[in-house]
Amino acid sequence: MWRQHMSLLKKIMLIIFVSFLLGCQTVSQDQKETPTPSEPVETDDFPNETVITPYEPIETLEPKTYPLFSKPFGFAELGVTTREVNQDGYVEVYSEIGFILALLDDHTTVINIKEDLFLGSVEIERMLIDHDLTLNDVRRVYRPHNNQALMHPRLIEHGVGLVRIVLRDHLMIYSEHGATIHRTSFVIDDSNDIVIRNLKFTELWEWDELDQGQYKRNDWDYFTVEKSNGVWFDHLTFDQVYDGIIDFKRGVSNVTLSWSKLVFEPNEFIIEQIEYLESNLGKYAYYESLRAAGVTKEDLILHSSFQKKGFNLGNTTDGLGFEQI
Repeated sequence: MWRQHMSLLKKIMLIIFVSFLLGCQTVSQDQKETPTPSEPVETDDFPNETVITPYEPIETLEPKTYPLFSKPFGFAELGVTTREVNQDGYVEVYSEIGFILALLDDHTTVINIKEDLFLGSVEIERMLIDHDLTLNDVRRVYRPHNNQALMHPRLIEHGVGLVRIVLRDHLMIYSEHGATIHRTSFVIDDSNDIVIRNLKFTELWEWDELDQGQYKRNDWDYFTVEKSNGVWFDHLTFDQVYDGIIDFKRGVSNVTLSWSKLVFEPNEFIIEQIEYLESNLGKYAYYESLRAAGVTKEDLILHSSFQKKGFNLGNTTDGLGFEQI
């Protein structure tokens, strides 16, 4: 009886082993036949056109294929609609004033940024004068930030701006080649179906002498989102920022962040700030105390390149009115 049981057990183990081998072969064959997620796909909505999948970096695609995408993914899919660049409301902008005027036009649905934009409040005011306009004329979509720079010489000279996407629906801002936007925060408030894609954001940081590195005073976020539904941040590159990269406050739903690139390393903007402090050691006690304690200039450049705050999702206990966030 014992030998019969052993013989039966061997047969069962042999059957399981053979089934396992066949299963592995089947899986291997399926893997060979299934296309990888990064391959271009065709859809009925856009026949014979390459569409961007959520698995493929934009830089691998030809610029002409970039503007087309079928649908967002993640939570944004519940609030963001499909769009093409050849729809009504498509605008190409080559200048800062062109960008602001495109935002002022409520019929604009797609803004294709063709050149780098410098959106500091001092420089924008000067550009507006050249177009017989004032800051008050465009304040619905652009205004100087409430907290201007105290420490960074470049930001003191050029100012810090605030772009306002408020009470806006069905707007996409993007660049085919990854244009860079300098010296401004963005607010998205009470808006729906907003897409920001393939852009770089930089020069929104300065040394925090006042709060000794706690970064509380300026409230410079690249984006603040509030009371909005359906927002897609896709293929965005962020340099260091004074406060948070993106802050989500009350009433925000259906948001997707995809393919973000965070570049927190020393750059000429940070070096310019530290060189300014080195030239004015007697004016800034906190910085001077660090140098006196043996921290080198190179150490401070490296330390300043790190990002203290990242993506704030929801409530915080820091700052006035936090209960309402």
